[in-house]
Amino acid sequence: MKIKVKNAFLDILHVLFLGVFIGLVIALFSFVFELLAEISLQMHASREPYVIVAQVFITVVAALLAYRLIREEPIVEGIAIPHALMAIRGEENIGGLHRIAALTASSLLTSVTAIPLGPEGVGGLLSAQVVVLGQKITKRNIGNRGEIAMGLSAGFGAAFLSPLAGLFYGFEEGWHHFSWKLLGKGILMCLSSYVVAYAIETAAGMKRIFALEGLIFPEWSSFLILPILFAAIPLVVYLFSYLFIVLNRYVRLRRDGKYARYRMLLFFVVVMIMGFFFPYDSVIGSGHSLIEHTLEESLWYIVLLYLFIRFFITLIGGNSGASGGIVIPSLAMGALIGRLFTLIMENYLHMDPSSSPFWIVFSSCFFLAVLNKVPLTASTLLASSLFFVTSNGVDALLAFLISLPLYAIACLPLYLHKIEDLYDGVIEVEEEAQHLPHLHGVPLEK
Repeated sequence: MKIKVKNAFLDILHVLFLGVFIGLVIALFSFVFELLAEISLQMHASREPYVIVAQVFITVVAALLAYRLIREEPIVEGIAIPHALMAIRGEENIGGLHRIAALTASSLLTSVTAIPLGPEGVGGLLSAQVVVLGQKITKRNIGNRGEIAMGLSAGFGAAFLSPLAGLFYGFEEGWHHFSWKLLGKGILMCLSSYVVAYAIETAAGMKRIFALEGLIFPEWSSFLILPILFAAIPLVVYLFSYLFIVLNRYVRLRRDGKYARYRMLLFFVVVMIMGFFFPYDSVIGSGHSLIEHTLEESLWYIVLLYLFIRFFITLIGGNSGASGGIVIPSLAMGALIGRLFTLIMENYLHMDPSSSPFWIVFSSCFFLAVLNKVPLTASTLLASSLFFVTSNGVDALLAFLISLPLYAIACLPLYLHKIEDLYDGVIEVEEEAQHLPHLHGVPLEK
């Protein structure tokens, strides 16, 4: 009996240690990432000759360094979360301090060059890697894949400062088999990582991704926008997912090392040039400011233009070799769709403008729900964001109850026809690539 109690106590300490470590890693990584992203945007907005020269130099050097990192550690190439999911499935080894260092460096190169990929993907993979590292340090639960899934939960919850959304994300995206023991671990890990990340990010003055000014539960008359969003968002998501997976398959399986090197350099330069013409978070840049800037746009045709640009630049950027995440860019696209239709409703149907922040966030979470088949995570993220801004539990609950069935219905065709979400499609390509003798001229596993 004493041995069981002792082991249970050590397990609790082990989980809390992992959660605190994850919260620390995510908060510090996010802070540096956001700082570099802001510096990059300011450089793109500058027209000083010496700044432009510095930007060109940084872009070229960053592209070459990123390519070099891929040659050393192929795990850092492209969207990061699928590697964590493959580790949860037991299909890939993500451990090793050298891989953690390479992943962090590659993502920071993405940030400093304004590539429109988010830090949350790398943060999720880092969280999973922290769990693997922690298992080796504490010599407990080594190889426990359920615990790695809960590490992904804690990382997502810390990145978005929503532990409940993070918990659901781990079960919906990573670990589909429920158990009470795993739920208990997930709760402890998510809460401890959230507390640490919240303390650090608050002290650093960082904002939540959905901390929009004026975010309140809308008047019921504004709910006329729902059929429009329901008709538009799934179609855009399905198109984006299909094109992303097709392009990813083409790039990963049919190109050699020389093309990969030039592909990365070419895209980095294209983003730099676009930054000189569009020095706005709506087109280039990474991080949480993508959503905040959306509310500032007041012309629907400009928003539509930005939506087209961000759609294609995210599509290409996710396959450029740059390391990052697709969640925040997808949230940004969803926010632009929401802003587009709120402006149309305001101009032509006289919708109250005070409702717009809510529908921007609603649309943003809608995009995430369909893209990754995570309706419960997306609804919880919407509700927690509303509660954080308003402190109104009733409105947050209403937002959750209204959004969840709509998000779930939009995902229903994916479940019924067993259609892959974006991550599953990327994983399938990665599994195919593992059987090739070379990936861009480099062995997948050294």
